[in-house]
Amino acid sequence: MTTARSGLSVLVADDSPPMRAHLRAIVNQEPGLYLAGEADTAAAALELFFRFRPDAVLVEVCLPDRNGFEVVQCIKQVSPECAIILLTTTPDPFVDQVGQMLAALLNWPQGTFAAKVEVADGSIAVTREVEPWPTA
Repeated sequence: MTTARSGLSVLVADDSPPMRAHLRAIVNQEPGLYLAGEADTAAAALELFFRFRPDAVLVEVCLPDRNGFEVVQCIKQVSPECAIILLTTTPDPFVDQVGQMLAALLNWPQGTFAAKVEVADGSIAVTREVEPWPTA
């Protein structure tokens, strides 16, 4: 939910403390964004989502208690307007395909799907992108 306080709210869900720290720093440096919360499990991410109703969620595909696709599905059922960015550090073509199929099946708008994102020294590098899922 956008607030007059700071702009767009962002929730980060990733089980890696270093990745959360990098994403936190990026969100905090960006004018117009503020960090609504951080979670290291899917359960914590959903609890924070329902408490704060952020405008955007950055969610790791591989969380320890559920996969990120399930988190996204839960969020989109109750808040279709919420922006979602799926993250993964695992270069796996299957993850690409599942993400694209889920987006197509649920009719989610999507742009470029970043297959691998590396965070180092406070910067993010996208090393491979997949073209947008074709629409009929």
